[in-house]
Amino acid sequence: MKVTLREISESTGYSLSTVSRVLRGSDKYSAETVQSVLESAKKLKYPLQRIHATSYNRPYSNVSLITNFKEGEFYSSFYYGYIKAILNTDYKVSLISLPDPRAMLKECINMLYDQHFRGAILFIPEFTNEDYDTLLEYIPSDFSVVSNALIENPVLPTITFDGYSAGHNVAAHFHSKGYRTAGIVKGPNIKAEARYRHNGFRDYVTRNKGIDLIFESEGDFTYEAGCRAFDKYMATVNKPRSVFLTNDLMCHGFLESAKHAGLSVPGDVALAGYDDLPMCVHSHPTLTSVKTDFRRLAQTTLQVLNKQQHTTQSQIGILSLVPVKITARESS
Repeated sequence: MKVTLREISESTGYSLSTVSRVLRGSDKYSAETVQSVLESAKKLKYPLQRIHATSYNRPYSNVSLITNFKEGEFYSSFYYGYIKAILNTDYKVSLISLPDPRAMLKECINMLYDQHFRGAILFIPEFTNEDYDTLLEYIPSDFSVVSNALIENPVLPTITFDGYSAGHNVAAHFHSKGYRTAGIVKGPNIKAEARYRHNGFRDYVTRNKGIDLIFESEGDFTYEAGCRAFDKYMATVNKPRSVFLTNDLMCHGFLESAKHAGLSVPGDVALAGYDDLPMCVHSHPTLTSVKTDFRRLAQTTLQVLNKQQHTTQSQIGILSLVPVKITARESS
């Protein structure tokens, strides 16, 4: 039997005229009213053709930041960058954490689409090209998705930090300080951002005289990995005078282990990290780190998302790199 507007009206308690106007995309009603009518229509299987979010003419644009949120300063600083970026704009950014992104993302995208979100920003570092190809199969044509996670040959528009230049700049910083030997504690080789930081650092040392790369260790971006890297450093006969730990957590772990062992930083070994999180200022000595401007990343991402929403072209995998710089402190 064909579902009528009257049944939706009776289900929600709103008048026929209200139901009719809401389903036509009127912007005269509260979000609560709109949600109630749309949910009732969906439940009753009313043949509802989706009303595009732009037809509501609301004074804001809802987008979602989707990630697998983890404990620590990085994720809070990352999200806070978006909070700062949307000040005095018409954007509202909601944070959604998916414990199992591969299993849960499709349902999440459908939920956002049904609730008239303009688009989504993904930060799911574990996603591969195959995951993004699968994602393209179910993204609605009028729903924009971009990514903040670095990947080679990106499938979606991808905005992230210039990790290669970061590694290059840290090596140049050590070189300028007169350190003739250097080491690096890498992130997981499976992650593109870890490879980019390592490659930039290694390439500078390889191409410049007066500094040699004599120590490498692989970590996993955790505090404990920094501690393990220090143990490996201590077991090395020919120790490097400077070490780049490719994120701040590992750098902090290495620093605390060095202090516990009675070493002086930077007197015995100079250190630098990556991300310039608040812990860098609160450490003793304070940590030199690569400054990643999360607000600028968010602003650039929202600009790309906005362009994507106003184009008739399909999703295109363009990589945009946000510049980084060194914040030099006591540890180097």
